[in-house]
Amino acid sequence: MLACNLNAKATEQLLSAVQRDGLDPNLLVIAPQIDDADLTKLYLDAVALLNPSLLEGLSLSLVNAIELGTPIIAAKQLAQEETCGDAAIYVDALNVTDLVNAARQLLLEPSARMKLINASRGEATRFNWKRLAESSRSM
Repeated sequence: MLACNLNAKATEQLLSAVQRDGLDPNLLVIAPQIDDADLTKLYLDAVALLNPSLLEGLSLSLVNAIELGTPIIAAKQLAQEETCGDAAIYVDALNVTDLVNAARQLLLEPSARMKLINASRGEATRFNWKRLAESSRSM
């Protein structure tokens, strides 16, 4: 798991949760900052992007994952569903079992990953930075 640009309180909370839940702390990387080239490589090498946000609107993390063909596990939440379309597995973000089952599916079933990778190619055509900037300006 990778976390970036966390403040001290968020870092403390994340490390506390890892310890509380008995997870291997060696699986956690807290990076102060990641440059664009390294970030692209992380998306390309990732099994999936897990984004169980309940409050987020349009997420650039989701758009980046879609554009790079990274499978996504996202919350069943309108903004994420509108952003990801068919390029994600949707889960109840408050249900850890749903999150684990979705991650397990993508880890163990290459066909499930390929389905999302292929879907992301179609979804990526909806994102055009010029059009996105124009629609943001009109808000």
